[in-house]
Amino acid sequence: QAIVDIALQLGAGCGPLVLSGGVFQNKLLTEAVLENCQAQGMKVLRSRSLPPGDGGLAFGQLLIANEVL
Repeated sequence: QAIVDIALQLGAGCGPLVLSGGVFQNKLLTEAVLENCQAQGMKVLRSRSLPPGDGGLAFGQLLIANEVL
């Protein structure tokens, strides 16, 4: 619930919550976050083709850097 609460505080109305990084390899944590997001009406994005670990995280950072720079 803490992940969802912080996401709501920091990004209210800014778009979907993106779940990535090694922590989301943990099935129980991921399912709990997804359930809490659904209860709050939050949209969630997760990769279907990239791993949730460092490889997927680095790819996301590259996409953000490409938009910013």
